[in-house]
This record gives sequence, structure tokens and C-alpha cells, in this order.
Amino acid sequence: LSLRMDDPDYPAVVVLNDILGAGMSSRIFKEVREKRGLAYAAGGAIAPAYDHPGAVYVFSSTKPATMSQALSVIIEEIKKIQKEPVTDAEMKMAKEGYLNSYAFQFDSTAKVVQRMQTYLFYGYPLDFNKTLRDKVEKVTKDDVMKAAQKHLLPDALTILAIGKQEEWDKPLSTFGEVTTIDIAIPEPKPKEVIPEATPETLAKGKQLLVAAAKAAGEKALLDLKDMTTEGVTNAKTPMGEFELKGSSVFVLPDRLYTKMTTPMGDMVQVLDKDKAWMSAGGETRDLPGGLAGDMEKALWSRHGALLVLQAALQDKVKAQALGEVKFENKDAQDVLVTLPSGALRVYLTADGKEVLGVKRRGRTQSGPGDVIEVFAGYQAVQGLRVPFETRQDMNGETVATLKATSFKLNAGFSADLFAKPASTGEADKEE
Repeated sequence: LSLRMDDPDYPAVVVLNDILGAGMSSRIFKEVREKRGLAYAAGGAIAPAYDHPGAVYVFSSTKPATMSQALSVIIEEIKKIQKEPVTDAEMKMAKEGYLNSYAFQFDSTAKVVQRMQTYLFYGYPLDFNKTLRDKVEKVTKDDVMKAAQKHLLPDALTILAIGKQEEWDKPLSTFGEVTTIDIAIPEPKPKEVIPEATPETLAKGKQLLVAAAKAAGEKALLDLKDMTTEGVTNAKTPMGEFELKGSSVFVLPDRLYTKMTTPMGDMVQVLDKDKAWMSAGGETRDLPGGLAGDMEKALWSRHGALLVLQAALQDKVKAQALGEVKFENKDAQDVLVTLPSGALRVYLTADGKEVLGVKRRGRTQSGPGDVIEVFAGYQAVQGLRVPFETRQDMNGETVATLKATSFKLNAGFSADLFAKPASTGEADKEE
């Protein structure tokens, strides 16, 4: 807890706050970022309130491997300012910063009236701000140290650390007793009720997928080891709509390299079995587990669900026929496929010879939702029928369309594609 604004110590706290954690000239910022390079952002505040004690907080964002280092530095700075006088230069800068900003609190009638209303509401004198200004001018280094000793309590801090515990340089228990809070967002339960599988619907589901696989090209599917694709994607993003040229190498069953040319430069995303990362602008970062998991799910949908069809020929997939439905206003066969990464709905043409599209749960811009991919423009490539056009919808809205310009089957690939590069920028210092 902090203090009220009418506390006699508040003028000294104004100066203390500026020196310790407020802004780029503060001790915490300089020590954590500039001297040790542990984070891009670091700081804190002693934040009072009018009618109750406010809060004291300090913060930093740093990579997992330096979690305890950044935390220790912050605590050290709190203890240091309680024991050693601040410098004349720090006092001068802190006071001038506050006093120079004073005029901007009264540069409009609206600001003056609003401040007077606030003071009246909370029972403060109308000249409170002028009185505070005068007192700040008179604050001494001894006043700052006494305020730090009284109002900064490092042993009473509640430490909140958010991240992957297994990657931290030291366990959080190094700093005290730990309570773990699970902040994972649970997947919402599907509204649609799926009927219980029966031997008949399971046999029918498998039969439908095998028939579709044979129609696509049985030998080519069984021989398929990797697929290289080039094309153009029209993507709708929060920053607008972009046309992006790209290429990909899909190594069945669980490796994917994609490269997109964006207005900001090339961006590469890689899924290599249980590892995933992205590179852009000379920087490389691991993808969070949720995004990596979503990429893994999407592999089963890729290029007309070829991975599903291959698995059906190899008798490695469980499928349940759900009956005839409408998909994109076309008669379709609905097949529920159970995969290690979750459920996938595969929609086949009425004659069962082609995959019209798929539906799965995935990440969308508004959270977990339905991701639908619609396939069209099928052509034969080296004995395998593949869709040259894919449309992706999320929660009923089209977010991307892909038009492939070329497919190559079993063309091979360079192992360097899946070698994680080192970053050349500074942003990899934090996560």
C-alpha cells in the first residue's frame, strides 16, 4: 500500500517517485535496461489516492532466463535508496521535472474547474496544488530517504511473475512462498451436440476418407514425403488488407517452413515437430505454446487435408460419418476425424471424391473460435489432385485467400530451412 495525497510525506514521495522509477532517467530504468540490458521497459511508481492509500508498484519485462536477475536488481534499488542519500543531480532533475510540469495543469479553464471539483469532492483545500508545489520545492535529500524508509517496504511486496516457470533462471520460491495461478483460457464447449459413434458410423467414416484418398491419387499420397508450394495470399489484418507473396515447404507429417514477403520485409515461420519460431527484421523469437499448437492443428487441414487422407490409407486415423449436410451451399458428406491435436470436421463432395473444406477450433483475432477452410480449383500435380485455391474463414468472416501458383511433390529440401537462426537485433532480449 502507498499513502493518501494529504499525507505530510507526500511532497517527499513526489521527488522519491521520480528518482526511483518514474521515467527514463529513473534508477530502476537505468540499472535494469541501460546498465544490464535485461529489459526494454522497467520502472515503477508510488501512486497515492485522495481518500485511501494507493499502491506502490515496480515492474519489468524480461526474458525467462533473466527473471530473477531483473527482480533482484529492482529490489536492490529499493533497498539502496533507503540507505544512501540521493545525489544533488537527482534532486535537481526530479524537482525541475515536477515544477516545470506544474504550469500545464492550469493551461485551460476546463483543467482548473475539474481540479477544483475534485478537491471539493474529496474535502481538500482549493489551493492544495499550490501548497504541494511549494512543499516540493523545499524537499531535502534527508526527507527523501526518510520517505523511502517509511513508504517502501521491500519485504512486504507481493511479487507477480508471469511466464514459463521451467525457463526461469531461478525458481520464484527463491524470493518467498509461491502461489501458482492458472491463467489459461479454457476452450468453450461446442454448441453442437455430436452423436455417439457406433461401429457403423466409424466404418462409414473410414470408408468415405479412403475413397476420397483413392480419388485424389492413392499411390502419390502414399509416396508423399514433402510438398513445396508457391503462391499469393490476400490477408485481412487489423492494419488493413495485404497481398503477400509466399512459399512453403511441408515435410509430412509435422514440419512446416513458410516465408511471406510483407510490406515490412520477409517473415519466416517454422514448425519443427514440437518447436516453433518466427524470424523477421533480423530477430528470431520462439512462438508461444498456443500458437505452436494451432500451427500443428492446421497441418491436418493443409492442401485439402492431404495429411488426413494419407493417414486414412495407412489406417492411422479414427473417423466418424455424421451424415449428409450443406457446406458452402453444396451437398456434402460430413466426417468427424479424431486427431492427436483435436477434432477436425472434413466435408466431402456428395460423391465422396473431393474434399470441399474442413472446420476446426482454433485461435482467431477475437479468441478461440471456428476456423473453416474452403478448397477449390483442384488440379492434378504429379499424380495427386490438390486445391490451388483456399479460403480461410474465422467466426464467419473471411480473413485470407490463397492462390497457389505451383506445387512440387517430393522435391526435397535444405536442412538449413529448419535451423533456427540467431537474432541480430535487440528485441530478443525480452519476451
